[in-house]
Amino acid sequence: MRRTSENFIAVLCFAALLALAVVFVRERMIFLDTAYILFFLAKTGSFAIQNYRFAVAPIQALPLATIWAGLDIGWVMLAYSLAFVLFQAAIQGLIRFVLKDEGIARVHLMMQVFLVSGTFFWTPSEQFPGLGILLLYLAVVRNQEGIISKHLRIALQVLLLLSLVFVHPLLFIPLGFASVWFWISEGEMNGPRARYWPLSLALFLLTYLLKAVFLKHPYDTGAMSNLKHFADCFPDYLHLPSNKQFLQALGGPLNALLPAAAAVLPVLMKQKNRKPLIWWLGASAAYLLLVNVSYKDGADWFYLESHYQALGLLTLIPLGLEVWPAIPQRWSGALLILFIGLRLGEIVQAAEPFSRRLHWLETHLSAPEMEGKIMEYQGDLPDEILMMSWAAPYEAWLWSADAGKPFKHWVVTETKGELDWALGERQAVVTRWGVFPYREFPVSYFHFASDSPSYRKLR
Repeated sequence: MRRTSENFIAVLCFAALLALAVVFVRERMIFLDTAYILFFLAKTGSFAIQNYRFAVAPIQALPLATIWAGLDIGWVMLAYSLAFVLFQAAIQGLIRFVLKDEGIARVHLMMQVFLVSGTFFWTPSEQFPGLGILLLYLAVVRNQEGIISKHLRIALQVLLLLSLVFVHPLLFIPLGFASVWFWISEGEMNGPRARYWPLSLALFLLTYLLKAVFLKHPYDTGAMSNLKHFADCFPDYLHLPSNKQFLQALGGPLNALLPAAAAVLPVLMKQKNRKPLIWWLGASAAYLLLVNVSYKDGADWFYLESHYQALGLLTLIPLGLEVWPAIPQRWSGALLILFIGLRLGEIVQAAEPFSRRLHWLETHLSAPEMEGKIMEYQGDLPDEILMMSWAAPYEAWLWSADAGKPFKHWVVTETKGELDWALGERQAVVTRWGVFPYREFPVSYFHFASDSPSYRKLR
């Protein structure tokens, strides 16, 4: 009965997420990295994989299919917006209906909304899809119903481990937590799967190290360089702006974290085996310290939230596997619906700054003084709305293409005079990261005006 009820709730949850992906398609797509990726998908007609993170290719496949079919840019945006939800829905289907792992399926379902607010609108972070792949991997290793054979399980483990290695550098933390959790939990230390967990973790770490040595990427190296803040801030790790931002978020977008932890704590304390309790508390504290020290000065919330989602998974695993099964069946379904409904409401509430930003962008780009090719300095623009000025050319293109207008040339410089050398460009698109001649663009998604003036500074 519980499984049937949760199957129905899962379908409703993903239907609601798909509906939100349609309603907020422009807020999600005409925004920073997403516009950048769509720019290169439309320009090249091929995958836009960054930093060797090949595991996101299935998400890009759907918008690419619409590009290959020659559909309007609006359909491409819609396909990309839906693809992020459909990717997780496919994982949920595999875990719930193929592998029949009710516990992991419940964790994965709750993860879709648990610590999700700003990240629903900032979609390109590979960490959230990676967490989905991680849960699929755990369900394959557990293989509770004996659905898959030994050889198929090993093959799938290797494939999913490789995907995890190439999707996000921080996934070794939730994978390590989950592996040790299942290894030390009751029934696992002496169970038939006990040896799988340390072996699979060791295989992952070995593959991760090989990738770090032979396929090192400057982006990942730069991100890991934030670890130097542990030395910079020593010994005072408490009085950091990031800690203040986190505590404030506990009363806002992270408001589900403390109630979930409060539900987990007494259940684990009652168990005779105290190792899971100690491991959960220690791993959660260590990961929170890692994130808050690495980003000691704080950051845009949607970016930090993508890192806190792994912290959320550390709590969802005991919540979904230990706490939820103990709830009487007559209450568990209603509580799950309430939980998902409240979190969906948080996503809708989080839309306001992204809708406001989109409105500002449309108003700014439509202003009479913005006619032609415009170069602006970010200091003259509202930083709290603009957020990341490097994305301006890609957002302007996507906005103009979606509106059926000629290509809107707009570049925002980080420093004054940064791109003065490009003011004479007449037959190219100028961005902070490169200059692209018109001849490189397919006419199907890039409509350049017949007259081609030079770039000019607005101020």
